[in-house]
Amino acid sequence: KEESLLSLLSSGGTYREDMFQRDLQALQLTYLDRGYINVKVGKPSISLSPDRRFLFVAIPIEEGEQYRIGKSGFSGKMLGEDARLPGLVKAKSGDVFSSSVVRNDLQAVADVYRDRGYANANVVPMTQVDAKTRIIDIEYEIQPGGLVRFERIEIAGNTKTRDKVIRRELRIYEGELFSGTG
Repeated sequence: KEESLLSLLSSGGTYREDMFQRDLQALQLTYLDRGYINVKVGKPSISLSPDRRFLFVAIPIEEGEQYRIGKSGFSGKMLGEDARLPGLVKAKSGDVFSSSVVRNDLQAVADVYRDRGYANANVVPMTQVDAKTRIIDIEYEIQPGGLVRFERIEIAGNTKTRDKVIRRELRIYEGELFSGTG
């Protein structure tokens, strides 16, 4: 960050290599969220002003072409959720590709399976990139894994309240299927 009046209270205006590397990654993710899947963030050049008061940073960036989403679909073990899944996906055909939107879609689809007891559900994006038309087709491959149940709930450190009083307040019970959202 540039130095400001509040720099005395924060680290603004101070160069820190670790923060700078994080900022370079954030810059690349910003371009990936705007459809530039081939973005290249080059090696920055850093120079000091002659009076040694200012630091100049130049970051070369090659955007490449912007890509849009083509077809999207699902594969793998659907477990009867076929009709529900397309409504959860926010990345629609014709939209500019966004890595964060696709990441959120993966999470939303996996949550459906986690709520049905598949705690280890995994959704993998299988992409087909057409460089000529600048279209990315996405297929969400679903790997639900096995059902997971709560085997035993142990209450420790309790000295005043009976365990059965605590158990009746819990929203989960022994033998019940796992649910990701509770």
